[in-house]
Amino acid sequence: AAGGARVRVETPRLGHGERILGMLRENAEEYLRLLALEEAASAESEGPKELARVMGLDVVPDRIEGYDIATLSGGETVGARVRFVGGKPEKEGYRRYRVRSPEIALGRPDDYAALREVFAHRARAAREGEETQMCRRAGDAMPDLILVDGGRGQLAAAILGLGGAAGASRCG
Repeated sequence: AAGGARVRVETPRLGHGERILGMLRENAEEYLRLLALEEAASAESEGPKELARVMGLDVVPDRIEGYDIATLSGGETVGARVRFVGGKPEKEGYRRYRVRSPEIALGRPDDYAALREVFAHRARAAREGEETQMCRRAGDAMPDLILVDGGRGQLAAAILGLGGAAGASRCG
């Protein structure tokens, strides 16, 4: 207020004013919810583009799979796969692989052997899907990008498991 005059703010607690204030609050909450949804959708669609930029890829990957190997407390070794399509998780593409390599069966954890086994299984599933021409529908087509948790040794094991698949290359 000009000249230091006091300003009084009141919040309606009854009747028409309270109903209007309630409608304003609901509208504001709905607007914020829609903004959050738009922001999330925009971030999902930008994710693959940003990944392609950071990795120096010529093509933006649509189908991305990530793999990791874990040795559980009971000594069981498992591989895990997650899949993203269009920047969004595709839960139907998530897999857990029970690893049965001889090296591991003898109680010696071996990430490299586990990765070779998991990727051999993955390559076989893709080949079988292509042979039956149900590959795309079954979701077993090879992805545009495969991410492997680990270093150069894990990457080499994955490529060996894929049978040295054409187009396999290393980035970082």
